[in-house]
Amino acid sequence: MKKLILILLAITFASCTNEQSKDPHADHPHDEVADAAHPHDDDVLEIDKKVFESMNIKFDSLIRRNLSEAVYATGHLRLPPNNEATVTAMVGANIRDIKVIEGDKVAKGQTLVIMHHPNLVELQTNFIELASELEYLETEFERQKKLFDLDANSGKSFQKVKSEYLSKSARYKGEKKKLQMLGISTDNVLKGEITENIAIKSPIPGFVTKVAVRNGQYINPNDEILSIVNNDHIHADLMIFEKDAMKVKKGQKVRFSTEYIPDRELNAEIYSVGKVFEENPKAVHIHAEIKDNKEGLIPGIYIKGTILIDSSKVNALPESALVRDGKDFYAFVYEGKDDDHVQLRRVKVITGLIKDGWVEVKSILSNDKVMKIAQTQAYFLQAEMDKGSVGHSH
Repeated sequence: MKKLILILLAITFASCTNEQSKDPHADHPHDEVADAAHPHDDDVLEIDKKVFESMNIKFDSLIRRNLSEAVYATGHLRLPPNNEATVTAMVGANIRDIKVIEGDKVAKGQTLVIMHHPNLVELQTNFIELASELEYLETEFERQKKLFDLDANSGKSFQKVKSEYLSKSARYKGEKKKLQMLGISTDNVLKGEITENIAIKSPIPGFVTKVAVRNGQYINPNDEILSIVNNDHIHADLMIFEKDAMKVKKGQKVRFSTEYIPDRELNAEIYSVGKVFEENPKAVHIHAEIKDNKEGLIPGIYIKGTILIDSSKVNALPESALVRDGKDFYAFVYEGKDDDHVQLRRVKVITGLIKDGWVEVKSILSNDKVMKIAQTQAYFLQAEMDKGSVGHSH
């Protein structure tokens, strides 16, 4: 009986041994077998070609950009005082003819308005009378001076003529200057050519922004007739708060934008920093010259600006190109495609400053010297990877 049991045990052992020898992986855990059969890279993403195209991802290399400490400010577009003019008349008169309308471009010295009034005629006739009287007094002065030099008359009579001559000469020069300022030719007046009209001319080149009169209206000497602006020297006027004032200086670069011209960023350079703080709010004015095309810019427009404290350039990527995983940042690099899929690789990025939607790239962990980096949709690509759309090599 014992002998029979031993024989049965031997047969059973041999059978088990044979079964085990038929499995070539019997000595290996199941997971190791699977990995050996299907090696994979967790940082490679394969996306269906149609899905990829629908994402409209933009690719580019690293971008060189000014990305440094910045001061943020708000303000308006302004003009220097010499680029704005309020046109007035120096004498009271009536508007006879208006030569321009609002929006017209005018040159310096161009006639804007014609005015007329009887007082203008009176000014010219008075000037003719003064010229005649001065001519007589000049002759009498010369005669009396000769007699005085010869001791032929008293000093008293000479001094009287001299006083009258000098007084009349001063009045003549004053009236002559007044007519010249009104644009009336004194030479023509002395020839008897008297006009009842004067032309009001533009003191600067620019555009008419306001016409404040109408035909027939009487205008006093200080009344506004129209306004002109010259936008050639329009600049950014920004307010810097006290805490940032010591950081700002002449020569620094400024980037600014305005809702008046959407989707456009303009560049400027600081040429003047105010020396006096305004009390409410506690801030100082800075003025920056606009370096880009100024077409379409209008004084008074509200602007938002960024003053670059350090103007050095760095390699950078837009924030939309990066995804964060814990403390680390990653970007997606294009690796290739086949008929059905597009392959990307997730690479680690060592970052620096983050400003205005841009991230400084100190280094990027990739073996490729020339990289096509996805500039957008990083979070969507990461979501695809999280869903398990991981590429496998078979």
